[in-house]
Amino acid sequence: MALIGVNPNRMEVLRLRKRLTLCQRGHRLLKQKQDELMRILYRLIDEARHLREEVEKELTKAFRLFLLAESTLGENLIKNVISFLQVETHIEEQEKRLLNLRVPELSVEIEGNIYNYGFLWTNSDLDNALSLFSEVIPELVKLCEIERKLLIVADEAEKTRRRVNALEYILIPDIEETMKRIVMKLEEIERASRVRLMKVKEIVG
Repeated sequence: MALIGVNPNRMEVLRLRKRLTLCQRGHRLLKQKQDELMRILYRLIDEARHLREEVEKELTKAFRLFLLAESTLGENLIKNVISFLQVETHIEEQEKRLLNLRVPELSVEIEGNIYNYGFLWTNSDLDNALSLFSEVIPELVKLCEIERKLLIVADEAEKTRRRVNALEYILIPDIEETMKRIVMKLEEIERASRVRLMKVKEIVG
């Protein structure tokens, strides 16, 4: 354990005691922050996991319908139908505060009509597949938002954990050990002074 280089005097003990109090208070606050970050992190992990399962389920269903439609209608007809689609997806990003972090908040707007093609040469599989794709887009955007929040919170939680550990296992013990050594040194000096004083009294007496 590294000792802090200081002069062994009572003023230094007082200064170190104030510093120790400050470090202990900072440690408590950081520990509270770490606990809150971990609570948020677990919540985001749970949200991301459930939403990803839903998105994958819907995408699997949509792709299955799309493949069924392609097997029935043929690849060329599918390409012609898709070329008529006039749908635009707009994603807007804003920032909001989460504890002291800036995290993204995404909103999505889909413009246009996915059914602006003729129904004469298509079938319900294609219609349902396109409908599912359009419905899953907002969920994909929401999943992206949650996973980006997850990365930001996880990074901050790791930084906070390192700070808590540095205070708990390095700085606070170093200050306490330094104070202990200074007090021992002062007591040693005081004992030596008392011995000298007694010897002086013996000589004088």
